[in-house]
Formats: sequence, structure tokens, C-alpha cells
Amino acid sequence: MTELLEPYRDAEGPWRQRLLSWVRSRPSVHALGLILTLVDRGDFDTEPDGSSDTGADFWDLFEQLAEEDAATALQVLGAFLTRALRQATAAGHGDPFASGHLPTHTGSSPGALVTEAAEAAPTAALEHVLPFVVAVAKSSHAALSDGSPLRTRWAFPPFRLQPDLDEALYWTAHETLRTLAQQDPCSVTDAMRILTAAGGSRALRFLACRTYTVWNRPDEALTWLMSNPEHLRIGWADSACWASRELIAATTQQCEDTTLEGLVHLLLDHFPRWERLPEGRRLFGRTQYVLLGAVDENRRSTMLERRFGELERKFGQHPPVGPRNSEAAQWVGSPVPRSAGEYMTDHQWLCALRKYAAEGTDWEGDIPTGGATELASMLGAVAGQDPERFVRLALTFDETVPAPAFAAVIDGAAGKTDADILLRLCSHARRLVGESLARTVCRAIETAASEIVGHPALIDLLAECADDPDPAVEAARSGAGPGQDPYRGDLLTAGLNSTRGQVALAIGALLRASETAAPGLVLLLGRLAVDPVMAVRVCAAEAVAALLRHAPEAALDLAESLFTDARVDIHEARTTHWLLTWALIRDTRRFAPELLRALAGPEEAARHAGGTWAVLSMQGRLIPGLPTDTAGLTTAARQGAAEMAAGDPSYGASLLRGMFHDSDAAVRTAAARAMTDVMSLPPGAADDLIGAFLGSPALPEHPETLARALAESAARLPSRAIEACQALAAVSERDSREGRRGYALIQRHLIEAVLRLYRQGDAEVRAQCLDIIDALYRTGAHGLTVALSGER
Repeated sequence: MTELLEPYRDAEGPWRQRLLSWVRSRPSVHALGLILTLVDRGDFDTEPDGSSDTGADFWDLFEQLAEEDAATALQVLGAFLTRALRQATAAGHGDPFASGHLPTHTGSSPGALVTEAAEAAPTAALEHVLPFVVAVAKSSHAALSDGSPLRTRWAFPPFRLQPDLDEALYWTAHETLRTLAQQDPCSVTDAMRILTAAGGSRALRFLACRTYTVWNRPDEALTWLMSNPEHLRIGWADSACWASRELIAATTQQCEDTTLEGLVHLLLDHFPRWERLPEGRRLFGRTQYVLLGAVDENRRSTMLERRFGELERKFGQHPPVGPRNSEAAQWVGSPVPRSAGEYMTDHQWLCALRKYAAEGTDWEGDIPTGGATELASMLGAVAGQDPERFVRLALTFDETVPAPAFAAVIDGAAGKTDADILLRLCSHARRLVGESLARTVCRAIETAASEIVGHPALIDLLAECADDPDPAVEAARSGAGPGQDPYRGDLLTAGLNSTRGQVALAIGALLRASETAAPGLVLLLGRLAVDPVMAVRVCAAEAVAALLRHAPEAALDLAESLFTDARVDIHEARTTHWLLTWALIRDTRRFAPELLRALAGPEEAARHAGGTWAVLSMQGRLIPGLPTDTAGLTTAARQGAAEMAAGDPSYGASLLRGMFHDSDAAVRTAAARAMTDVMSLPPGAADDLIGAFLGSPALPEHPETLARALAESAARLPSRAIEACQALAAVSERDSREGRRGYALIQRHLIEAVLRLYRQGDAEVRAQCLDIIDALYRTGAHGLTVALSGER
């Protein structure tokens, strides 16, 4: 292969054009090996700084291959995506769109090519595109779900009209799964197993829900739907649970009576948290109305009909409405065609920005177009591809250019251009536009922290932003009025959406990127740590925690000041939770009173404080005056302690053994999550924890966590695995007999675990495995016959 590459690898000439010509002259099957080698060695890489122009070459090649053989083109695409994923992972990201190794804004052409190829070869799309989508969605969820769940990749279903590459790949996975689920149902079995085991990613839950809707496996679909309250709220941005409603409508015609009974029982008790808040009382029962209305009319019980009638009288004038048709002209585009933006001169850009300086929507034509904001969005996309050029252009902007254009260039260029010129642009924009750009400036500093740290202009710029009057009030507590609170009491979200809060986060990023703590940054942080608005303090807590690495004594002093005179609900934020945890590890006696205050605080604060207490307990740092065991904690604090211990069962085993027996179901649920990672423990520790779980009330409540862990483990199963399988078989048999939900999911995992035990066990273990298989036969376990046939 090396010899074949040499004629096409000319450093002085257009070797990629020669390659394209070579491919066009040969069937793709002959060129495939060469192309995959070129992709794998990086000849088509897109550099994170946008300096590479080889992306266009790849899409030219992909288009040529797709015209001849869509399956081959998708195989090459899979190799291209896999390489970008590896590069992003090596750079500390799991999302190559976020790391810059794949461009998000590519225009509609690559997206259209991908979707067309997938329509022609759905099986190849399932094999080569879906694994990438799953990996990126899981990584984005892991990175962002704690603080910004709605900013995760594909948190909402993407738009089908003129999709960018990331949107097209997700929609390809969606359409491929649904197509094959109807045309070749067995072909998506493995994919659905991966999706349903992928955890809490909103993007993957949507794919699983939409596939189940057309897969014609009603009982399995409803078992999955009932396995997590979040599954009842799957949908679109403007119709939050519509996909869940569609799944119910599609499955309740044919599902078993016991499954339907379990679903109805669940729905009659389902009231989302926001409906139970004072501001949500007016809509109390709305979600139940939307979902109950999807149950097949011919199978509704008297209780269901009575409750639905009550809800119909309350909400009947506003019946459920599905998402807007994404094929219709609902998307508002730029007043300048996106395809033209890449070729416009600087003069043309200035003219366009001044011409469309007003906001508004023009509904003439097939696609509505907007004004300044929409044009700025397109400007930001092209600025990200050529940051040096557009920063220089933005330095010539004057008062006639609208503020969104300044923000778009700063956002697009942050982290991709020279620190000096980026900060010059930030200062220029602040002088012309004023305070409205302060958050944008802080976000840019946070993004480019490693390149900007130590720059002489940095402190003055941040100090200007720190003087900003925003926020003037505690927006997380006051809101805009009853029922209109945009932050629902979340201090951290309010801080993220304020200028001084963004200053604090930028300082935190700079401290993490620096080897020393600049005195000017510490002084600024000292002001923000005692800010009168608690939303700013919770952002400052993240920066104070970062300061611990550089100046621990100064950081502990700031932490003490931050907590002094603060309302106890400041501990509801994850940033203050971790600051208190680290402060206690450094100086337990000094911060113990603050921990006691948090433990006695509101539910969410106490839950976080319980997690902090668990850290001290697991590290043997509890001192007199602090609770010595979980019996001294409130229910919320015990739940937080269980969550922390379950997150690291190797250290938390001693706490978990008692929490499996806790009097509160929520605490037992949190502790049971430890079984997800039990197979990562040494064999002896795994056996001890499994034994404690088997003898507790947590087992019949959450058997699926242990069943999944046993089934998915790549390691040799521990000695108590056979005992665990026997207990799980008994639970699934009881649940099946009593018509409880979830037993089918337990059995699916149990089949895999038992067959593994059979293969690795001695004669005694094999005999016990056969007894379990007999028990599964008695309950009609789905998939057992197929699984056994594969063992012959």
C-alpha cells in the first residue's frame, strides 16, 4: 500500500486532485483500500484551528463514491468520523465538533450527501454512522449534563431543513433506525441494546423512543418507557413529551394486559416536578393529560376514563399539539444565503451588516429570512473557519455595525486566534457597544484561557466587566413574576446568565490554565466571592476551588468569606458543594460548622452536604461534632451520601452496605446505583458488595442494575454471581407472576449472564445455570430460545 500511495503524495503538487482522478477512473472497490489508508493516516484531517482545507477534498471524494456505491461511501465516512473521534479524545474531548476536529457549520452540501447515501444504504449507515453518534452523545452528556444539560450535543432533535454535518449525522441515525426497525426488525436489535443501556443522554433516549415507536415490540417498548421517569418526557423543544405520547399510542393497542395495567398505574401517579411547584399549579396534570390521551381508546379502564374526563374538562380547550412540521418554512435563515458567505469580500460583509442592521423577519419566498441576528449567526460560522481574517475585519467595525456582529466574531474566533488580537477586539467592542457585550467577552476569555493567561490587558478588561451592574437582583429567586421565573430557583444557572458570574467563571478558567495565581486575578476574585448576589458567589466558588492549587491559604480565606452571611441555599449549587468539600479536606475543623449548616438546610443543599459528609467518612476525616454515621443525617443528606458512595463503590462499600437497608426508598435507589459499577471492583470486594445487596430490600426494587452489570461485564464473573443470578431469576419470576413492570428487561440481561456463567463454570455451576434457565422458560422469557440456539 505504501508503494501505491507514493504517486499521489507530491508535497509540491495537487496530489489530492490526482487521487480524485484516480478514484473516478476505477471502481470504488479497487480504490477502497487506498482511501481508507489515506483517511487513517490523516490526509483528510480538519485541523482544530481551521487551517486545513482538506475537508472539501474529502466531501468531493465522498460524493464520487456515493454516486457509485453508497455503502462504500458510508464505510469511508465511518473511517473519517472514527479518526476525528480519536483525535478529539486524545485532545481531551469526546466530541470532535466541540474540539474542532470536525466542522459543525459545513453548509448543507455534506449533510445532504450523508442523508442521501444513508437512504440508499441504511444497513451501512447503521454500521458506520450510528456508533459515532452514540459515542459523541455519551461524551457530550458526560461533559455537560451536570451543569448545562440542554447544551449537550443533540439535546433537542436537530432540524431537517438544510442540516449541518452534526445534525445530518444524528438525523441519519434516527431515520436509519426507524427504517430498518420496520423493514428488517432483527437488524436493529444490537443497536437498541446499546441505546437502552447508554444512560441518561437526552439524544440517545430520543433515538430509542422513536425506534421503539415503529419496532412492533409493544411490551418491550413499554417496559423501557416505564423504566425511567425521564422516558415520559421525550420530545421536541416545542412539544416536550410528544415522542413519549407517540410511543404509547403505537403500543397500547397490542401490548399485554399486565403491561398496560402497569403503564396506566404509572401515568396516574405521574406529575413532573415543575407541575408541583407553586408557579406550575395552573398546569398541574397537563403532562398526564397529554400521555393518558394516547392510550388506545378501546383498552381504557374505568379509572383511566374517569381521570381523563377530569383532565379533559380542565385542559380540553387546549388539546395536545405535536411539534411543528420541520419541513415547513419555520426556520428563519440569514438574509444573505449561507453559500454566499464563504466567498464575500470584507467590503461586501460590511455592506451587508449595515444593510441588515435591523431585526425582523421577511416571510417572502420559500424560506423566511431574518435580520441582524441571523446574519450575525452566519458571520460567526465563517469567522470560526477563518478567525484571523474576521477579527481583523471586526476591528474596523464602527457604530453602524449592529452589536450581534461583534459578538458573533468574538465567539467564533475565541480560542482560534492570537491572544493579543482577540483581546484588542474585545476592548474595541466594549468601547463601541458597551455593557451588552460583557458576557461575550468573558466567555471568550474562558474559552481561550490557556492562550490568554498572563496577557497584560487581561486584568483591566475583566475589572471593567466586574464593575458591570448585572446582576442587579437575585434573579433565581425573584424572576420576572409568578410562573415566569426563568431559572426556577437555580442560582448557578442565574449566575451563568449574568455578567459578574461570567467574570468569575473566566477567572476560574484562567487559574486552571496558569502555573501561578496573578495577584490581580486574586483581588478580583476576592470582590466576587463576597458579591451581594448569591448567583455570583456560586460562580466564584468554582474559581476559589481552582485557586486552592496555587494559594491554598488564600483560597481557604476566600471560601470562608464566600460562605459568611450567605443564605444556606447557596449550597444547592454544585460549585459551592465542591468548594466546601475541598475546603473540608484541607481544614476540616475550620469548615465543619458550615457543613453542619448545610446538612440542616433545604433538601437540595442537604443532599449535596450529605455527599460532602460521605467524602469525609470514606477518607476517615470525620471529627467530633460531625455525625458519625448515616443515622445522624436527614433523609436528603442520606440520599446525597448514597449518591457519593455509589459513585465510587470501592471506597464507599462500608456506607453502601447499610444504605441498601435504609428506611427511605430514594436512599435505597441511590445506593443501588453502585451495582452498575460493581464488576469494576476486585473479585473479593465485588462479592462482598453483591452479598450485601442480595440480602437487602434494594434488590427487589432495583434488580436491573445488578443484572445489567453481570451481563455487560468483560471480566470473569465473581464467585457470588451464580447466587446473584438465582436471586434475580426469583425476582423476575415473581414480578412476571404479579404483573409488575421491568421483569422483561431483567430477564434479557439475566440470560446473557447465565450463559456466561455456564461457559466459565464447573459441573456444579452449570447445573445451577440449567435450573435458572428452567425458571426463565416457565415465565416465557423473551429471547431465551434464540440465545440458547446460539450456544449449540
